Amino acid sequence: MTATAAAARMLTHPDDFFKYYPVMMDGGTGVFVPNASNVKTYYLAKKSPDTVGTVGNVVGHYGATRPGIFSARQISSFRMSMQAATNCSGQLQTHGVPMVNYDSNLDGKVNLHATVTAMDHYVVGAGAHYMTTGLLTGCCFAWIEAGGALWCVHVRPKDGITGVQLHTLIATQGRFAARPHTPLSTFGRNDYTNYANVIGVNTVTGWKLYAQTSSDQFRTITGAWQIAPGAVRRL
Repeated sequence: MTATAAAARMLTHPDDFFKYYPVMMDGGTGVFVPNASNVKTYYLAKKSPDTVGTVGNVVGHYGATRPGIFSARQISSFRMSMQAATNCSGQLQTHGVPMVNYDSNLDGKVNLHATVTAMDHYVVGAGAHYMTTGLLTGCCFAWIEAGGALWCVHVRPKDGITGVQLHTLIATQGRFAARPHTPLSTFGRNDYTNYANVIGVNTVTGWKLYAQTSSDQFRTITGAWQIAPGAVRRL
């Protein structure tokens, strides 16, 4: 599967795609305006077949497999980034959701100062086909459904709080300032152990959010779910 074909399949057959194909996500760069949509240009690229640790000879393969008719079948794995690369798709317009810090100025990110009850949000709505955010390594991704759009935030547990504590706090007390009475849906450390990605796709029926988990930085995936809209559903 080419990267261009993979980008299209994310939109047309997302359940099948995200169940089997690992997609390593990079966070966006540049300015993010709170309480608004932030459209970023991304590219989907196949991982290089000569990357250290490659198994087999499928272009972009990095240890990923899916069931075949008679046995496991080697498949390509992908990376979504703002940087164009070899074997990449064309430009993909995405809604970027930045990572913010719970109680830290680390990396110059927005600091919530340990307050999650009146957070800014980042809009995922019209104007793009995908939603992108950085790799979760203890972070919590939170959202609400808002009139056909999604309002989202990605919070990193720095400092003085663990990923589990942060996830529990946001799940029970987290609110957006613009919707102070609406509880947030969450995907966080209570849902994964090592690494997780959250990816959004704007399908013919509207926005859907998917999560993939991995123990090897998305050489392979250990689980995949549709997390919005509605109840979480394992693929």
